Amino acid sequence: MLSDKEISRNGETIRKLVFVSHATPEDNDFARWLAVKLAAAGYVVWADVEQLIGGEKFWKDIEEAISRHAAKVLFCGSKASLDPRKTGVLRELSLAQKAEATTGLDILVPLKLDDTPFSSFPSGLSSEVNIIRFDTGWAGGLSAVIRVLERAQIYREPNPQERVTEWWTHRFSASEGVSEGSQTHISNIFPLTDAPIKLWFHRFRRTVPTKFDYQCIPFPARPYADGIITPANIEDTRRIFAAYGYVDSNEITLSTFLNEGWPDICMSIDDARKRAYWMMRFAFHRLAVNQGFSAYPLAGKNECFWLRKKDGQKYEFPFADWNGTVRRRSLIGYSSYGISVNGLRKRRFWHFAVQARPIFSPIPALIIKPHVVFTEDGNTLLDSDAKQHAARRASCKSWWNDAWRDRILCLISCLSDNGRTIPLPFGNSILRCSALPITLDSVRSYKEIERQPTEKLPYEIRPMEEDADYTGEADE
Repeated sequence: MLSDKEISRNGETIRKLVFVSHATPEDNDFARWLAVKLAAAGYVVWADVEQLIGGEKFWKDIEEAISRHAAKVLFCGSKASLDPRKTGVLRELSLAQKAEATTGLDILVPLKLDDTPFSSFPSGLSSEVNIIRFDTGWAGGLSAVIRVLERAQIYREPNPQERVTEWWTHRFSASEGVSEGSQTHISNIFPLTDAPIKLWFHRFRRTVPTKFDYQCIPFPARPYADGIITPANIEDTRRIFAAYGYVDSNEITLSTFLNEGWPDICMSIDDARKRAYWMMRFAFHRLAVNQGFSAYPLAGKNECFWLRKKDGQKYEFPFADWNGTVRRRSLIGYSSYGISVNGLRKRRFWHFAVQARPIFSPIPALIIKPHVVFTEDGNTLLDSDAKQHAARRASCKSWWNDAWRDRILCLISCLSDNGRTIPLPFGNSILRCSALPITLDSVRSYKEIERQPTEKLPYEIRPMEEDADYTGEADE
């Protein structure tokens, strides 16, 4: 078994170090995450944001580490690291290229962290085939890096968990991390209330066509057998579906429907919940649109809801948090970025949005998922998914949990009836969810580890209320 000391075979050093070369401080969070993940997989990792994880430092300086001991140098390519002013990271790249030329080994592994074009990478690293992409997802990029290291048979330590634990103990004090004492956590689960809601099964003489557009009728309904399941009563149903010949109706409570299915019409619990899922989504759509929100399409026929900018209207809204304290948050703002053709900074608007996903176990509820939609002028959406994705990564990277949590509570408060419940229009009834999410109490607490300060972002994020007079022109 290899030791932590310098080991030689035929007079040559066995390279076992995985060196993470990145821009400081812009890419510190990524480098820290990658270093810990690789160390947990058994690799001896160096990243200057965390120093050495695993092994023992056995070189004098960075030049020696790369030239003599690095088995792989993971070059974190980003706008920051490829900036000519970042001489440190570019020097590390040069040392790795020199080590490759000297040894004939493939040492450099380029990683792509953001929307930097492939052509911006240094000569020899710009091939899309060789670059591992983290800009499309960190988890997939990590898997690809580990495959590269495994194919190259890079040394792995036998007890990596002990190494990572030892590193953590030295890196953070005993006062940080998990500690005694309870802590309350805020979820994004908004439970249904116990209101007695009825569902109906209306049968027809003729089958409703499979292409019938249920989104265009004024109440939620889903097809089943020779009829439909809906919370709408007989009169409303007969008016919409008169052409199919009404036969008769049966009723059931929503709670029984979700927990037992509908045995009288041979409907299983799974079939019942599938139909309830779509009817609740329909009801949330109608609520949001009726309140002035616009729908933005997502993958899998999902959608989220956002507010458009209106001249002279402010978009900082009050809401009551889980403690009952009234606070305010902006749901629309703008980012200043880049330079336009006339030398002024450009702007794009961000619009906070939510998606509702019904669940029925362990309790019936809505899971509210946050999204951010971007427009050119407060109304015109950016014209491609790629542009939306790039804007989201740039403008939302400084939003921490409290920003997302508060904006969810704020937007839901806008949809609620005075902050009490979320009133979903459900046929002839109102299906209500609590306007406050479930809280979870932990028997242990966690003290956040203080993050290192970073340089000012190359763009500016502002709430909408600071720009009420914005006319669409770039700012100076």
